[in-house]
Amino acid sequence: MTSEHRPAVVAFAAPSGSGKTTLLVKVLAHLKAAGHHVGAVKSDAHRVELDKPGKDTHRMRDAGAEVTGLVSRDQIAIFRDAPGPELRLAHMIEVFFAHLDLVLAEGFRSQGYPTIVVCREGIDMKGWEWPSNVVAIVSDTPTDKAHPTFALNDIAGIAAFVQDLARPEEA
Repeated sequence: MTSEHRPAVVAFAAPSGSGKTTLLVKVLAHLKAAGHHVGAVKSDAHRVELDKPGKDTHRMRDAGAEVTGLVSRDQIAIFRDAPGPELRLAHMIEVFFAHLDLVLAEGFRSQGYPTIVVCREGIDMKGWEWPSNVVAIVSDTPTDKAHPTFALNDIAGIAAFVQDLARPEEA
């Protein structure tokens, strides 16, 4: 793999409570079972405190460490504040995900990646801003959008569509 390798990125977007995570997890498991090296990243609108007060790494951050790492035999965690209003997914992929074939992103709808929108009965989509880069819809109800549409339970079909998006274009 060269240093120029960049994994394909496909985003899943929808209003809160629509089942994005459930769908993404199922598609991810299907792709992994098919032999792909897959990563996932989630955008959250709220600050989440992953480092607990009183723990060593939290104390180090409180003391002024700009970046704090926690390394165990099986895991690595890095704690740092984001460098701006919204960390660009492209930067995260370059630093943490470059060795993978594919990254499934939850959210990040405004960052230009091909986006699959999840529509569910009972989830109000009227006030939700649709991204301009929609490539497909996953829904349990009929839609009036002119995009490929998959049923919520068509995990194999959605995974195949994602695989097609991830294939490098022929030169």
